[in-house]
Amino acid sequence: MNYIELARAVRRRLGIQGSGPSSVDTTIPIERQILKAVSDVYIDIQNINPNWKWMRSSASFNTIAGTTEYSLATILTPTYRFSRWLPHTFYITVNSKKSRLYYVEYDTFQYRFANNTTNGKFSEFTIKPMNKSIVIPRPDSIYTITCDYQKSAQVLSGNTDTPELPIQFHNVILYGAMEGMGVSVASPEEQMYNAQKFVEGVGQLMRREIPETKTNVRSIA
Repeated sequence: MNYIELARAVRRRLGIQGSGPSSVDTTIPIERQILKAVSDVYIDIQNINPNWKWMRSSASFNTIAGTTEYSLATILTPTYRFSRWLPHTFYITVNSKKSRLYYVEYDTFQYRFANNTTNGKFSEFTIKPMNKSIVIPRPDSIYTITCDYQKSAQVLSGNTDTPELPIQFHNVILYGAMEGMGVSVASPEEQMYNAQKFVEGVGQLMRREIPETKTNVRSIA
């Protein structure tokens, strides 16, 4: 369901007279209230956990001989909704063979490679805390690096904006929005039911959409 369809579904389920909204630009107070409830609860769901699978995306970039730092804007164009890199997902491709890159803490990396002036093949990388640039030892050739990153929350704002949340869990948004509408449009029993269904739905979502977290960190010899 898209944004407008979700809002209309909330209205039907709450038994509020009428069939709108027909647009996010509506000036009707109850429709604006419903739209806000849908948008707010979807943001809340996305912010419950920083590792939702559906909020994960991929990127790749090629190294340049002798160049050690690759900015976010160079790797991702545009950088819209970038949140953070996932260090355990970094791989390098050399002659069609893919091998893992190992994450090293930024300060350790800086110390280890401070005086490195030699180009070569590399197996380690770090992430610059200030601007999220990817930093590697000096490469000697063009290599392809692939990696994943986590996106920031999607904000519903257009009529046809559709939540990236898996479609089978769109009901979680509905229950949360109905609970968020408050007792002014629902009985205490309905409020309790919606709250319970929302909690159950979030629990199911977490069991399916939260991966095991891991980081490939190279130990210091």
